[in-house]
Parts: sequence; C-alpha cells; structure tokens
Amino acid sequence: MSIGEKLRQLRSDKNLTQKNLADILHITRTTYVKYETDSIKLSFEKASKLADFFNITTDYLLENKHETVLTLGNDRPPVDLINLIDHTEIVFDGITYKLNNSSRKKIIDSLKDVFLSIQKQNAAQ
Repeated sequence: MSIGEKLRQLRSDKNLTQKNLADILHITRTTYVKYETDSIKLSFEKASKLADFFNITTDYLLENKHETVLTLGNDRPPVDLINLIDHTEIVFDGITYKLNNSSRKKIIDSLKDVFLSIQKQNAAQ
C-alpha cells in the first residue's frame, strides 16, 4: 500500500476531510491531495505530525514493511506499544497511571512475555 493510500484509509477511518488534514498540517487542501495521490513526497516533518495525529508510527506510514503484519481481529494499522508506554501517563481501563522508569520496565517485560507466548502458539499451529 502506498503512502497516499494509507493516508486516504486513515483519513476515511476517522471520517475526516482532506481539508481537515490540510489544516492540521498547515498546508493547502491542494497540497494534501497531492500527498494522497502520491504526486509529491511527504516530508518527514509532515509524516511525523500525521503519525502523532493518527497514533501510528512513521515507519508504518512511510514504509511497506507492515503490509504482512497479522492483526488481532481488526483492520487498524499497527501501533508501537513501546512508544505508547514511553508517555508519563497511561490510561488503562479508564484509570490514569503515572509511570516511572521502573513501572515502564515491568510493563515492557510483561508484554515481552505475552508476545513470546503468542509467537510460540503461532509457531505450533
């Protein structure tokens, strides 16, 4: 999937107009349309703004390497959990938690265990 196709899909999923995203990027709608049609290349600065807005990684937006990623029952783009956990505060099950380095490490270690278990299950099938 091209960058433009990803942008179009992400925009559509959030029911946004091209003008909405152009305003977020501080560009004209015409310029934004060129991004969606792959007529011009997206700068890293604009890609970073869009990634933050859509809560995705710039890797997902700019590269094709995630095209074969298996999803867990939905069609949302992959999310980098490490980047999410890097925030000072996390909301989980409606409760806001302030994270320090120790709690971040515990969460990451737990997630590693979970994903290792998933890999083993997938390999056994």
